[in-house]
Amino acid sequence: EAAKTKNTRDSNSAAGNTTAAPAEECCTYNILCNIIIHTEHGIDLPATLFNYGKSFPDLKKDNRLRVKFLGGILSPTAATANDPKLMQVWKETFASAYSKAEAEKGVLSSAFWYVLKWFLGLNLPTDAAENDGGDNDDDDDKDSTAP
Repeated sequence: EAAKTKNTRDSNSAAGNTTAAPAEECCTYNILCNIIIHTEHGIDLPATLFNYGKSFPDLKKDNRLRVKFLGGILSPTAATANDPKLMQVWKETFASAYSKAEAEKGVLSSAFWYVLKWFLGLNLPTDAAENDGGDNDDDDDKDSTAP
């Protein structure tokens, strides 16, 4: 689902200059994808990937939008959730996935991610979210434009 944004022309429109709508008038830019996850067990897991974001008018190109993705959720489809065998494979595939990935990082990779988190203000997901059923989003404000 992609929503349209507002773009207004000022008095210099003949010269091609535009004034974009204020950031608070931006629109949601959510994408919902049905995907198949190929597991190491040889079993395919139907899943839903939902990415949420915001779109803003591009200040340089009148016919373009800028998109800022704010996060996403990967979840089993109803067919997967209702099948005990598929849910067992789901749990085995994703149990402690973030902890496992963290343990496999080398020194250079760890330093790279530290710099990204510090510089960009990233809030990376953890395995705690799977234990409490949450999304590990500290502010729970999906409309926030802050990183």
